[in-house]
Amino acid sequence: MAKNKQIHFKMHGLKKDTDDLVSPSTFGKKLMLLEKALKQMDQNANGEKGYNYRIKDLKIGSVEIVLEEIPQHPLPPPKRSGIEEFHSFAAKVSKLDSASFDFSNKVMLETLKDLCIGIEKSFSHAEIGVEGENSTKIILDKTFQNKAKKTVEDMEKGLPLFRGTVYENRDGYLKEVDLRKDLRLAKLILFFNEIELQCHCKSIPIETLRASLNKAVTVSAKATYDGINRLPTILDLINIEILSEPKDLTEWQGKIEIPFPERGDL
Repeated sequence: MAKNKQIHFKMHGLKKDTDDLVSPSTFGKKLMLLEKALKQMDQNANGEKGYNYRIKDLKIGSVEIVLEEIPQHPLPPPKRSGIEEFHSFAAKVSKLDSASFDFSNKVMLETLKDLCIGIEKSFSHAEIGVEGENSTKIILDKTFQNKAKKTVEDMEKGLPLFRGTVYENRDGYLKEVDLRKDLRLAKLILFFNEIELQCHCKSIPIETLRASLNKAVTVSAKATYDGINRLPTILDLINIEILSEPKDLTEWQGKIEIPFPERGDL
């Protein structure tokens, strides 16, 4: 049986912070972004959600974590690994190898840029890599951030604004607009920039929709682009997943199994 892929993520504090730690809120936000990126690459690669992600290891005394992908349906297993696809994508950005990128990669590029927000301000840099494969380590620093920005700029220069529909996932807060049966309208307020996107929710059961209002969610949707704006004009929602919002690491207490340290580790 093939071993589930794992991804290693580590953040480093600013040089002035001798303990090399970052704030819990910064770590929590980056962890949510990493999970979002993995889910997005999984869906892009497999055409549907193939994996769930869980915390495999949380290092004691550092801002370091290992996430493992678990097949949602073991038989048949997903064809491609979301972790490997995400790492391959980040490696291409690191090498400025974006020749194969197209419009469908735009949201992922924006997520990578968001992972870099705060570099040299709230943390020094971060590392990602496939667990157990040291050669796969990628440094998320100012240089990587600039490469991600350049990749987005180059892609936007070379591509006309997209017109049509694509399937994509987006995160934000879901707010009610009009839930009457013949309309079922809502709006998604995106994390970080608070831009509002209009949502059609006729495919979502009304109970699910009501339970998701005023909460942090990931929506899967058919996004319609008009060829004029860079963001979709309408999201036709297909699925809603309510997100947890850890304000700090105390909210994970009891949810992560950490072995008691041996005497030699203290």
